[in-house]
Amino acid sequence: MTVAARIAGVYLSVALVTTSAVAAAESGTVIAKVNGQAITAGDVEFFGQSRGLSPAEVTDQHGQLVEQLIDRQLVREFLAAKKVVPNDDILKLRIFEMNQLIVRRGGDPAVLLKKLGLTPERIKAEVGLSLAWNGYIEQTTKPEEIRQFFMDHRPEYDGTRVRVRQVFRKAPNDTARVDADALLTRVKKEVESNAMTFEGAVRAYSQAPSAKENGDVGWISRRGQLADELTEAAWKLQPGELAGPLKTPFGVHLIQVIDREPGQLSVEDARPQILERISQKRWTETVAAERAKAKVTRP
Repeated sequence: MTVAARIAGVYLSVALVTTSAVAAAESGTVIAKVNGQAITAGDVEFFGQSRGLSPAEVTDQHGQLVEQLIDRQLVREFLAAKKVVPNDDILKLRIFEMNQLIVRRGGDPAVLLKKLGLTPERIKAEVGLSLAWNGYIEQTTKPEEIRQFFMDHRPEYDGTRVRVRQVFRKAPNDTARVDADALLTRVKKEVESNAMTFEGAVRAYSQAPSAKENGDVGWISRRGQLADELTEAAWKLQPGELAGPLKTPFGVHLIQVIDREPGQLSVEDARPQILERISQKRWTETVAAERAKAKVTRP
C-alpha cells in the first residue's frame, strides 16, 4: 500500500467491515502503545477492512497494519503539537458520509463501531487525520517549491509522452534475478556497441508478451502505466538511449525510449499531483523523525 493510501480517510470504505469479522475480534486487546496511546485489535480490524482487505487479509497483514497505525498516531501527535486541526464542518460531513454508507449497507453505525471498540472520539481522530495532514501540506508548501518541483520533474507532469520498448526476463528467485541481471548487462553493452540491435535482443531474450511487438509497450504519459522503476528511468532518456538492467517485482528489464513527445501542461495543471508527491515525501520524513524520538511498545 502506498503512502497516499495510508493517509487517505477511512470513511468512504468503512462499510466493507463485516459483522462476522468484528464479532470474532478481541477488539479491546492492546496491540501497541505510542507515547502511551493504545492501538487495539479493533483499531487494526477497522483500519484493515476499511481499506478493502478481507478478514483473512487483515490477519495475514496484521504486522504491516500495526506499523501503519503507529505511523498515523505519530503524525497525529506531530500535527497536534503544531496546532493543525481539520476543518470541523468538513470533518462532520465525512463522518456523516461514513455513517450513511454503513446504513445503506444495512448496518447500524453505532452497533458496528461499538463492536470494534471504537469511540466517537477515536473515529473523529482517525477521519480527521487525513484532513489535518492535507491542510498542513497546503499551508506549508510554498508556490516556489511547487514551481521548482515542476521544473525538476517537468516531463512527468507537463504531459510529455515517451514511447518505450523493453527486453524482459522473469526472475522468480534470487538466482534467476542474478542471471537475468548478468544477461541484460551483456545485452545492453552489445546493443550500445551496435553488435546487436534492440529488436534482435527482444527476439532472442525477451519473455514479455510485448516481444511479439519488438518489445514495444507503447506510449507512457503518467505514473501507473509501468512499474515506477521503469517510469522514472524512461523520463530521463532521449530517443535511442537505454536504461537497465532495472529490477521490479515482476523481474528484470532493459528499456529503450524510441520516441518522445513534449507536453504542454502548466505547473497549475500539475499542482494536485505535485502536492501529492510532496505529501508522500513529507509523510515519510515526518514518520522517520517522530519514530526516532517516540516511545513505542508492543505488549
